[in-house]
Amino acid sequence: MADASDGNALIELERILDNIPDALPKMKQLDYLEKELRFYTSQLRDSIRGLKRDMTYTITHFCGNTKKRCHETMIEHSVLYIDTSTCLHLDEVPNTTVYVEAMEMIIKKRYNLIPKRALVRFNTIRDKIEEQMKHVGPPLKRNIATGHATFDDHALSIRNMIDAMISDIHLNTLRSAKTFDDVYEKFGADRRTINIICLTLIFIIIVILLTALVCGVGGYSRTHPGPSGFCSKGMAASCLLIAIILMFCVFSFIAMVGLFYFMIGLVTYEGACAPTTQAEKNELFRQLDAVIDMNRYLKPETEGDRFVMPPLHMSEAVRSCNANESIFQLLRANNIYDVNDLANVKLLPDEAESVPIFTEDLSNLDILTKEEKIQINEVRNSNLSSYHSLLYDSNMCLRLLNIDLEFLANDVLHEWATNKAVLKEDGRAFSYLHKYSALAYHQSFFLPVQRGMKKALKVVKEIDSLILYLNHDFSNSIQVLLEAIINAENFIKKRGAEYINNLGQNLTSAINEQVEEYLEMVITEANYKVGLCQPLAYIYYEGVYFVCSRLVDPINGFWLGILLCALLLLPALFVCHRLMCLYLKIYPAATAAAVGPIAGGCPICTGAPYVPHVPPRCGLEHDPDCQCAPCKVKGKGQKKSKRGRSRGGDAPEDAAPRQPVAEMTVVSEAPAPSKHKRD
Repeated sequence: MADASDGNALIELERILDNIPDALPKMKQLDYLEKELRFYTSQLRDSIRGLKRDMTYTITHFCGNTKKRCHETMIEHSVLYIDTSTCLHLDEVPNTTVYVEAMEMIIKKRYNLIPKRALVRFNTIRDKIEEQMKHVGPPLKRNIATGHATFDDHALSIRNMIDAMISDIHLNTLRSAKTFDDVYEKFGADRRTINIICLTLIFIIIVILLTALVCGVGGYSRTHPGPSGFCSKGMAASCLLIAIILMFCVFSFIAMVGLFYFMIGLVTYEGACAPTTQAEKNELFRQLDAVIDMNRYLKPETEGDRFVMPPLHMSEAVRSCNANESIFQLLRANNIYDVNDLANVKLLPDEAESVPIFTEDLSNLDILTKEEKIQINEVRNSNLSSYHSLLYDSNMCLRLLNIDLEFLANDVLHEWATNKAVLKEDGRAFSYLHKYSALAYHQSFFLPVQRGMKKALKVVKEIDSLILYLNHDFSNSIQVLLEAIINAENFIKKRGAEYINNLGQNLTSAINEQVEEYLEMVITEANYKVGLCQPLAYIYYEGVYFVCSRLVDPINGFWLGILLCALLLLPALFVCHRLMCLYLKIYPAATAAAVGPIAGGCPICTGAPYVPHVPPRCGLEHDPDCQCAPCKVKGKGQKKSKRGRSRGGDAPEDAAPRQPVAEMTVVSEAPAPSKHKRD
């Protein structure tokens, strides 16, 4: 009723009149500041005018040869207009003493009791409305309680469905986790030991091969048969032989382990990792996919409804779960539950139940009596009527002068007093006096005026908040509130009974509108903000990623590396054998190379050229290269030359002794073919 008839104006009028005692001390403070500002402002204005007069006299009579410069200085710093600021004139500021007296009069006559008595009379209407609402309230409360029970049933149904879905997902997750635990327990107990054995064997082979490669590249070559030294090519050949033996022994074991892990990794990958990318093409995933059958948890209305809803698969739930979707959209897409059906719920009937009609006469009700209205008008037309903070704001400003006094003293006047090119000696002396005068005026008058104005402007804002309404001045504030109270009184007299009778119907309609707004809010929040599927999908994909990265990927990575290593051992065997033959070659020294290559070894390993076998030639003439027995016998019977024999009959000193045939056999080069047919 107060909102419809502007009855709230009574509360605002009561606030203003009750705040008059609180505003009176502030108004007295403002009165003191106003009188003080008038005094200091007049003193500052007179001082600035005297300073301007003295500066003009000094610059006019004592300026030297630079009169143009003196005049430009006066014009540049606006010395002639230093006292023309409107802030120095407080003639338009209101006399605050009048406002103080008006407030004291309002407090003395106790005008603040007028709105209090009016509120008591206005509250009788409220009591009548409460009595009438007693007939409307019980049916509304009963309907609201019924609607509350309906919403509780829907909430319980939704909660059961979601709990059932989450429970089913949890159980299937546990079963899937148990499956992978079984895989890990059965095949993961000895996996670490087997992995260490395989890696150790491969590491030993790699170390031996690297040792052989280092010795073969940096070691010295063989120059004679027999054992080789440390870090030689012979040692490299021995290492390669050991590596070849280990490769033959290890190849079968590594290949068998790799094939075993290949089968385990393939099965686990098809069961855990492949469904996230190839679910439709994966037969194994379709067999292991979790089934969420909502028919087990929903209570069907009829017996035939049990077979209406198809089972909801976990893969389908995750596929339809996007970042901007909710669980309610998923339920609606699978024909399980539609949250939009809440819009069809009716809590209250469209037409209110019949209640007794209010027939009491309200035409004689007066909120304000005639005497009270006259008294309110006296308050409105009092000396306080013109008060507003704008009267002070428009006449009090902080820019009191066109130029700062400190700048004028420390820059302009100081330059005049110290620069001999500007003023004569007497003029410079006067400039010093003007400088100190300006500083004294700034300290004694300018700063107090600034502080007083800041304080006064703050006080008037506080008074406005206490006794004004909607930023009107005091007179208009009271008038606006009085007119609103009179309008409320007329509304109650003319339409009060009708308003009370329609209030029951309006209350029912208002509650229906609020219920509809609430249902729209619930539907919107459920579809877009409540029960988002993103966390569920995130948990699902994170679980799959965890299984793949911690269990499946290490297995697949291990068998891939092991089989690749086993395949690389096959070409490594041929390379090792070839390198071993190269390292076993004998590179004879210079003395042995002059005699010829050693016979009797492998041409590939020793590096000797291939020489076909030529039978010895034993004829009538002695062949010095022939080593057969007849040639040796014939050689002994020939005479020795005198030149080759000494006195004692010994052989010459430089004659080299022959090598024994048993110690070294040298294969001579094949003779060149003869041109004679006999040869």
